[in-house]
Parts: sequence; C-alpha cells; structure tokens
Amino acid sequence: VDSCRAGDVVSVSGIVDAINSAVSAGKTGRQAQETSTYKLYLKAHSVATLSESNRRRDLKQRGTSKQDSSITFTEEQKKNITSLMHADHFYFGFAERRAFPFDLLVRSICPSIIGHDMVKAGILLGLLGGTPPATQGADKGNTIRSNSHILIVGDPGMGKSQMLLAASQIAARSVYVGGNTASTTGLTVSLTKEAGGEVGIEAGALVLADQGVCCIDEFDKMAKSHQDGLLEAMEQQQISIAKAGVVASLPARCSVLAAANPKHGSYNMGKTVAENLNMATPILSRFDLVFILRDRADGNQDRLVSSNIMNLYRSKTKNPVNASSSSQNGTTNREYM
Repeated sequence: VDSCRAGDVVSVSGIVDAINSAVSAGKTGRQAQETSTYKLYLKAHSVATLSESNRRRDLKQRGTSKQDSSITFTEEQKKNITSLMHADHFYFGFAERRAFPFDLLVRSICPSIIGHDMVKAGILLGLLGGTPPATQGADKGNTIRSNSHILIVGDPGMGKSQMLLAASQIAARSVYVGGNTASTTGLTVSLTKEAGGEVGIEAGALVLADQGVCCIDEFDKMAKSHQDGLLEAMEQQQISIAKAGVVASLPARCSVLAAANPKHGSYNMGKTVAENLNMATPILSRFDLVFILRDRADGNQDRLVSSNIMNLYRSKTKNPVNASSSSQNGTTNREYM
C-alpha cells in the first residue's frame, strides 16, 4: 500500500491470467461462455518503484542503511560529487568559501543565460524545497506548506522559458506544461469511464509532479477559470474532487514555477504586477517569490549576451565554451542535490 504514486515508473512481478468478461459481469449460461471475450490481467506479487525521489522516501521510512540502499553511484559520479564539495579549497579564499556551494549551483542553472543570478537562486531554492514542520496540540494533523512557488514576469526574450526548462531537467521529478494549452482537468484530475462501467481517476500535471516541480510556461495565456483550479493545490498541497459519486483527495506536494509576459508586451513600472498580468489577486498571492525582468537598453550587457550566444554556436564545431568557468552540468547538480 502506498508503494508508488501516479506518474511513477514501476517494476511489477506477478502472474498473467485471463478472465471471461461475461462471467465477470455476472452473466451465466452457455452463450455467455462461448461468445464472450477474455481479458488479461496481472496478479501482482511485488511492486517496486524505479523513481529516484520515491526510492529515497521509502529508504528513509524503512531506515535502510547506505550499504543496503538501491541508490548507487558510479566511481565517476562519486568523483564529480567529491570535487564539487571540495572545489572551493582550490579556487577561493575563506570569505568566498562560506557561500561557495550555493553560488556554484546558482551559476550552474542554465549557464547559457547570462545574469539573472537572483532569479536562478530563487529557482534553486524552489528545487531544494523545505521541511514541513511537525504540528502539535490543537494544530496537530494540519499540514503547513514547505514548498515555494515562484513566478517570473518579464519582457519577451529574457530567457524565462529556458530557465524553466533547465529547472525541469535538473529536478528528479518534474512536469513541464504550457499555459496556453493547459486546462483545469489537465492540471488537476479528471474522471474517465472505463469499459466495464467503472469510473477511474486520471492524474493531471500537479499530481504527477507530487514531491517535485511543475513548470508552467505562458502562465498569462491561461484562462482565469483554469487558474482558479490551482488555488487549492498551491496552498493546501492537495486536490479534492467530488464528481459522479467519486469523492477523493490526491496529493499535489509540488513547487510551481511559472513564467508570464506582460499583457502590453513590456512591463509598466507604474502599475502593479496584477495589473500588468491581468491576473486575479488570489492566485497571485499564492506565489512566494515574484521576479520582474526588464529588457533595458544597456550596451555592456547586450555585448556580453551577444558574445555568449556566439560562443554557444562556436562550441558546435570547436571545444565547448561554458558561459561560466565555475559551472557544473545538470547531471552533477541533480546527483549533488
């Protein structure tokens, strides 16, 4: 029970068997035996999840030691992690070494985008998440949200989508969706009627990203009615459904990273964030961090961005040129975190 969640990749061991569809529906007689079809089903004896985040949670609950852990690293991975942990002793002094691991991880998030270190730091904090506090006394049983929701608002061409893609690639469990094509049922849950007449629940993006990250691009293109479906999931960390006689609650303990463009093309500093995005106040209040990116006319910054783009294209034919010499790749970041 509770050995896997929606969206997990699992390994199932069991026996395949067949059942008469008419007999299982309650029909009897010779005609039901001869004209009906047979359905295949699996009698599972063991269900093992292959998801990395779920394996870590199971090992922590069982108290499994590191020697018995199914999460193993190769010698090369251990070498990369060790070099990342102790690299500050070779490059920086004592003052810089105190904040070195965090600064290096910040620079390693989407190194092809120059600058925006504060935004990348917020994305890193959203990826790492927090620890939910244990409630006691009268508040026992009530959950306090430990995940941070981040909204990036900015002019077109500021690299918002690239940073969301980088975050989804680094996270061990992530879902990337577009706001212009997403609906309420696609983000939360939907009910489907199966062939036997039973009603099934299909998980949406927020449920699939449980204990992970859900990246929503073009958040301003999403209809207001669809945005209202995120209110419960972003605050209560669960999704409740009551349709067709089905009453259930599904966990949605994920961080939401959203990117949006101002409605007039460029951000107007004379208006509030809600006025620039034409977004309702309740959904905007769910975001813990709101970053505003403006495309200002700066010759030095434009020269730095253009040279970085040229270096990225040159790296296709020559040796790769990193935007930052002290950045790590996404795989090493995921293993380190």
